[in-house]
Amino acid sequence: MPFFSILAALPGLSLARRYQNLSEEVTRGLERVGQIRQGVQTACNRVKEACQNVVSSQADASESWTKRISSDPILFTTLALLIVFIRVAFIFLRNSLALRPRGCRQIGLCGKTNLHDEFNPGYAEGRSADEISQESPKWRVKSLWIYPIKSCRGVELKDSRTSRTGLDWDRQFIFAELNNTWVQKQKDRSRDLGENIPKWRFMTQRQYPLMSQVQTELWLPNSEDAGPDPKDAGGYLVVKYPVSAHSIQTVLAFLRGGRVENSFRVPLDPTASLISKNQYPLVSTKIWKDSPDALDMSIHLPADCVRSFAKGDKEVKLLRVVTGRERHVMRAAPRADVLGRQPLVGFADANPIHMQNLASIRAVEARQPGGLPKLTALRFRPNIIITGPKAFDEDYFTRIRIGTMEYIIYSRCARCKLPNVDPNTGCVHKTEPNTTLRSFRAIDPGAGPAACLGMDMLTADSEGWIRVGDEIELLDTGDFHYVPQ
Repeated sequence: MPFFSILAALPGLSLARRYQNLSEEVTRGLERVGQIRQGVQTACNRVKEACQNVVSSQADASESWTKRISSDPILFTTLALLIVFIRVAFIFLRNSLALRPRGCRQIGLCGKTNLHDEFNPGYAEGRSADEISQESPKWRVKSLWIYPIKSCRGVELKDSRTSRTGLDWDRQFIFAELNNTWVQKQKDRSRDLGENIPKWRFMTQRQYPLMSQVQTELWLPNSEDAGPDPKDAGGYLVVKYPVSAHSIQTVLAFLRGGRVENSFRVPLDPTASLISKNQYPLVSTKIWKDSPDALDMSIHLPADCVRSFAKGDKEVKLLRVVTGRERHVMRAAPRADVLGRQPLVGFADANPIHMQNLASIRAVEARQPGGLPKLTALRFRPNIIITGPKAFDEDYFTRIRIGTMEYIIYSRCARCKLPNVDPNTGCVHKTEPNTTLRSFRAIDPGAGPAACLGMDMLTADSEGWIRVGDEIELLDTGDFHYVPQ
């Protein structure tokens, strides 16, 4: 019986042993998991310790550099200047990109000049620098200039389209102030000051010499990639003017090799749709004896631009020529019954094109008292500067060919005192060059005591092109009698 009982218990005993073995395997597995977990924890602790060491070493290094910089004034100054340079360079790049109208290209020589050697002694004899050895130098166009804003700094060109109104984009804008006659009429309605008195009157360097420091740039639409905005604007006129400086602006000006300035831009030749969109009004303005309508674009004019050349809070407008409403030139100009048409100008005084002979400028300079700055041709604000003829030979030119275009020269230019303004600084000399000019250049009986220098002219053809380096051919000569307006 006991034997059979033992046999009966054997299957249960075998199952118990299996459970026991399984339990032992599970225990060993858990022990292994624990070991793995402990290993992972150890690894994490080691990584954490390594990170703390890195941070500690960086802090030590930073503290070491801080101590080194503070104890080394040369290193400190170098790093400070480097930081300032990076900041200034960023601002400079941002401002430069902001001034470049998208989809446009700049017109002009852009920092270069064909007048770099205008003071060469050879020009006193009409010879250019590379023609000193020649007995009969060729007559050529030395330099071309336009003045988009009347009485402001000009733009030098390598070539230009010429039309009945002169060189493209010349004197298309003016700054205008309140007309004193209009102001007086508003104060005293009983006075008979005339009807239709223009509210605005043009401004020039004669009264505001610092207008010479207002710079202009021309940006025309690219024919390929210009979007609708540049095309509607007809390009842009970028205007730069000097301002009072803070430290960053001073550094920027130093890096640029120039002055501290602000800028703005205005549509150059707006379409009718843009005129309507921006609501540019038409206003009447006075230019000498004329009262043309003009497009008021003053919404683009910053107040600090006006303060750069006019004292106080003067009310000033920025006006543009109305295309198709140019002024007829009457002062000293040929009449329509002789020429077949009456000459036209935008906001120029009285001549579509003004030409100066560089030899004549050098001859005037030679007569000036000593100690004065060199006399640049830019004091006389010409469109065309020529070399080749001897001094004052141009006084009797009446018809010339430049390149393929013919030009009618119809008057000597009677000079005012504006050339006394130094175009580089805006400073006004009390007497020169006006006194020297009047001492020997009052040569035209029609101009009275006024000195004459340079010639006023217009195209004989409707339009064409003129380029620097074009040869000049004299077609006819004669005498002149200046006719005031």
